[in-house]
Amino acid sequence: MPTPLVGLTLFIYLLIPGLVYNSQLRKRVPLRATSPLVEAGTLATVSLATNAIALTLFGLYRLVWSSHSPEPRRILGEGLDYTAERLGYVSAWTAALLFVSCGIAFWWGTGPRLTRHLTARFAPTIVDVSGWYQIFEEASDGHLVYVGCDMHDGAYLAGYLDWYSTEVEETADRDLALAAPITLKRGDGEEVLSVERVLVSARDIVRMFVAYVVPENSLHPREGSAE
Repeated sequence: MPTPLVGLTLFIYLLIPGLVYNSQLRKRVPLRATSPLVEAGTLATVSLATNAIALTLFGLYRLVWSSHSPEPRRILGEGLDYTAERLGYVSAWTAALLFVSCGIAFWWGTGPRLTRHLTARFAPTIVDVSGWYQIFEEASDGHLVYVGCDMHDGAYLAGYLDWYSTEVEETADRDLALAAPITLKRGDGEEVLSVERVLVSARDIVRMFVAYVVPENSLHPREGSAE
């Protein structure tokens, strides 16, 4: 029967890395709300994966410097008889392995290029994310996102994407911000607004045109795209 201390340690190991991964992922990708069971399962799965990697690294370390690390066989066999005499030493190693596991979870959650490629290769074709996110984030590295909007009042507004709401539910309450140079067309007239940003509400947009352009190119999406 696990002691309260062991149970608390296992709980932390099954929770903290997953929480680190989830917090970083939410900064990068808008996620839909899930049931507590699914969310807990996700946290535990990520934690198990990162902890397995951390333990593998620990095993490789022991192959080289076995005398400078705790002995897992004695910990499992002797339990508190072994750890009580080396509580600080074993606790420091436990904390170090948790730190490594959280570091892996942090790296994974930030979406490095390798994990993005793996995700794209093995992910299903149905993506349960916001359409805005799916389209705006397809731009290649070094390209800017240029957005043109047909508005409900008949005007056409265009500029570089500066920010957009990552709300997963595609409601009219979302906003996006366009950065200069910002072009406004009304009827036959066209002007470049002398402002740095324009905040546009989704409820005022009929349709959007998106182009991925190099920074020095200010081409309108309806006029073509640039590589």
